[in-house]
Parts: sequence; C-alpha cells; structure tokens
Amino acid sequence: MPTYGDYKSKQFACATKGCKGVLIPVKVIDSKKAGGVDVIGTCPTCQKHYEFKLPSQKAELAQWGPIIKERMFRCTYCGSPRMRVDSREGSAKTFYKFEVSCLACRKTGERILDGYMFNLVSDVLLAMAQTTTASTQQTPPVRVGVCPTCGYKIPAEMPTRFCNNCGQELACSTCGTPQPAGATTCKKCGSPVRPGRKMSAK
Repeated sequence: MPTYGDYKSKQFACATKGCKGVLIPVKVIDSKKAGGVDVIGTCPTCQKHYEFKLPSQKAELAQWGPIIKERMFRCTYCGSPRMRVDSREGSAKTFYKFEVSCLACRKTGERILDGYMFNLVSDVLLAMAQTTTASTQQTPPVRVGVCPTCGYKIPAEMPTRFCNNCGQELACSTCGTPQPAGATTCKKCGSPVRPGRKMSAK
C-alpha cells in the first residue's frame, strides 16, 4: 500500500507501475478513533483502486486538502471535471453519499465524505449544482414524431429526450440540438450522444 509520503510528494499520482494517472478520491472519511483520514482513490487511466491514510492535523490538511478539493469531483473514467450531482443522502453526523454522473462520458459513480470533508468541498458542490440546473434548463424534452434510428412513432403529446423503443437520445443534453439516426456525438457541439439499440419499429 502506498504511504502518505508518496501521495504528498507526488500529488496523488497512481502507484501502478508505468501508469501516469492521478488518483481521484472517491471516499474521504476522518477516522477519529484510528487517527487520520481514510481515503480511497481511483485512477481514471488504469482503473486501479488504492486505499491510504492521510494525517488530519490542520497543518497537514492545509497541504493535501486543496488536492482533495480539486480532484474529488472529477470523473473516475475519463478524468473530466464536468460532473453533476444526481442525488445526496446522509448527514454531517455520519457521512454524505453523492450519486454523480459525468457530462462528458455519461458514466456514473458515487462519492462518500464526512461532514468535515463536506465543508471542505462545499463550494465545489455548489458550482456543480449550478451546472446541473443550467444543464436541465438547456435540455427540455423534445417533440419528435418518429425516432430517426428505429422508426418508433412517438406520440406528440409525450415529449421525451429518449426514444422509448431503442433508447436513442433524441436531443443533445448539452445544447439541445435534435440528433440524426445513429448519432454518437452532437453535430453542433460535439458532446457525446447515447446511441439507440437496433430493433424493429413498433
């Protein structure tokens, strides 16, 4: 298991031999009884997980705290900082668990942190909440008569962002542009688009 010194000197660099990735903390809990802060980090490059302990003294926190703050809400798959919070549960007395999703690669995950760590990253979470709100406002359901991928007839009175038959994303989640058959990236802004499955029209 890598030591604290490794992570402090190498700025949370992945310990896998030959990998140049930087760990993204997914769980940060202050273990008061055992002493120190327990951290689980995931490397977005090689997908390896590492568990390590950091000291919780204020002087040490000032050194590694900003790294946690900068990296915790990045995607563990693609490393993008374009994340949004989908749900939150827990309390400051126990811990918080956040369900998050990446706006770049569309993959999901979770982050766990205690009340003290929550205060450390609260401004990052506020910015993510604003991003989530803006994204929701930008991507209302669209009215499409027929899915361009499978030909499924979508009732005009039931606007939707996804085809109920094949799952094709009908409009870009970033800019709202309607998408053609089999699209995997938006023709306007280049954001990823969820493609549909090949199946017969209903």
